[in-house]
Amino acid sequence: MMILEADQIDMDAIMRSVTAKAEEMYRELHRNDPEETERREREELFAWERALIRQALERYRTEQPDSTIRKVVDILIRQHADMKKVCGGDSTFTDRHNALVLKYIVANPFTNAQLCERFHLSHAGLDKWITKGINELAELFFGVHFET
Repeated sequence: MMILEADQIDMDAIMRSVTAKAEEMYRELHRNDPEETERREREELFAWERALIRQALERYRTEQPDSTIRKVVDILIRQHADMKKVCGGDSTFTDRHNALVLKYIVANPFTNAQLCERFHLSHAGLDKWITKGINELAELFFGVHFET
């Protein structure tokens, strides 16, 4: 039996191999599971919806003021601001909404570093806020997604 030294073991490669095998086994196990197929389809649809909202936000400043994209985003941002009433004045919600506006809507957008400083967030925290805000906008536009 050969004993390997610690520096001879590539743990990352081993973990990638184990993860790949586990994913393959999971896919095979659930290949014909209608519930799993439906869940995957819902996830793909929601990912597409979020991507569409993100693209609209990213294009907002380059669109003409009377463009459909700007009109829709303006409506969504106003509806999102109105959600504050439902959230009971949650300051985190307000800050998250403001981060979306400062990043995508204002004429001179804030950089991620400026937003992190303004809201006392890490870059990961800001990413979570932006993602959650985009999820909320997607739910406003496409309807609420319920887990079953």
